[in-house]
Amino acid sequence: MPYKFSPSTLGLLDECQKCFWLHFNKNIKRPAGIFPSLPSGMDMILKAHFDSHRDKKELPPELSGLKDVKLFDNMELLSVWRNNLKGIKWTDENGNIIDYNDDILSKWEQYDINYIIKQKPDAFKQVHLLLNCAINDEFGLTDGVKKIHETLLEHGIEHQFEIYSDPKVELTPHMLGIGYHILPGIRFCIEKFKKN
Repeated sequence: MPYKFSPSTLGLLDECQKCFWLHFNKNIKRPAGIFPSLPSGMDMILKAHFDSHRDKKELPPELSGLKDVKLFDNMELLSVWRNNLKGIKWTDENGNIIDYNDDILSKWEQYDINYIIKQKPDAFKQVHLLLNCAINDEFGLTDGVKKIHETLLEHGIEHQFEIYSDPKVELTPHMLGIGYHILPGIRFCIEKFKKN
């Protein structure tokens, strides 16, 4: 029987190996948690924002300092990637999702933020950056945020960075962390806009 792995099921392996085994061997699924509306709503707003600029074949204002880049314009492929039931995947001959092939990985690298920073460091020196993440982020984003921080430091790009531990968000650090840390993020933006 082929297995289908997703970020959430791989996260389940990290959180509870017994739950992972029950999920794939006995079809006993762990009850879903409460789905927060804030990240879903922000995702919808950001997609609409970028799609509107993509339709005009232009970069949004926050990326206008970047040269020789454009928004990904293969809408058919983007629709597949955005589909929770399809997404980006590669399967073996038995139907198991095992890895991305080299072609996909090389294309993925072109759009990796660390790769873009290394290619266009001067563009990032013209914007104000705030990076923060919970130390126990349930989606495993902490290491990725640290890597972006290191890449920015390597290229002398000024930014604010924080890996935080907040008891108020222990239940779900990523989701609740967005809610608790969005106001400081907004304050950061207002202060920077005032200076400009």
